Amino acid sequence: MRKVTKDYAQTPSSLNSCTKNIQNALTEKGSHKFSNSIYASDTVKKSLNEIYKNKCAYCETDTTAGSVLQVEHYRPKAKVTEDSKHEGYYWLGYEWSNLMYSCSSCNRAKSTSFPIDLQNGGKRIYNPPMTGLDLDKTKYSANDNDLMNEKPLLLNPEEQNFNPETHLIMGPNGEIKGRTTRGNSTIQICKLDRKNLILARKKIVDIHLRNLMAAFYKYSLNEITKNELIVRIKVVIETIIQIIIENQPYTLLAKFMLKYFEFFFIKRFQTNEQLILKDVFQSYKSILTNIV
Repeated sequence: MRKVTKDYAQTPSSLNSCTKNIQNALTEKGSHKFSNSIYASDTVKKSLNEIYKNKCAYCETDTTAGSVLQVEHYRPKAKVTEDSKHEGYYWLGYEWSNLMYSCSSCNRAKSTSFPIDLQNGGKRIYNPPMTGLDLDKTKYSANDNDLMNEKPLLLNPEEQNFNPETHLIMGPNGEIKGRTTRGNSTIQICKLDRKNLILARKKIVDIHLRNLMAAFYKYSLNEITKNELIVRIKVVIETIIQIIIENQPYTLLAKFMLKYFEFFFIKRFQTNEQLILKDVFQSYKSILTNIV
């Protein structure tokens, strides 16, 4: 996961012209047939694609991994798995702040799940905010206090103060673990520890590790000079940095690779090699301060 900034005032055109559909959703409640030609229109997809950089909001996978990106409702539009009495957040079915980009795997795993932290004072909202017969648009956005006070256990990358590193830990073998209840819940809800994801993340770490090992092997055979070795080490570090700068898949993993470079890479080498790696990595400290 990564922090995502969405301008809630810049609503895609199809969502600006669906007043009647919103009114029908309010009237019909749980029985309303939501039109994906509106909430998943080409204009919505185009905007979400730009905002999410063609990556899943939850696992950061892009379409090259084989999972088609879909328009997903953060709060379920029709029902809630954890609460049989809840008719769904039907008033948010066409709401821009409730729409995200998700891969089919995360979307399918999440389905209609939306647990809240009842043990720590979370209060689920059952009815839309109304002013007379009209929906109160001032309490419609996902960052409204009433919605935030539900204390959702599913992480939202669009939250104003969201920092994925507060909630999640990435490891060198591609594993992911939670640091908080919300982190653990999100992993469980979206199955962020599914095998193909673990392998995809591990593959990225392994590629960089193999490149470092290959460089040291050539150096040990005197096939390259120490200066050439240093250049190759820098290429590895800068390639990881580019994952973050260019918003490539798995930026959170890249941040952990850099923040814990010794744990991910250095400790796997012999003592004399570790000294070289530490020295080269140290030269990037000032750059990494603004990235990691």
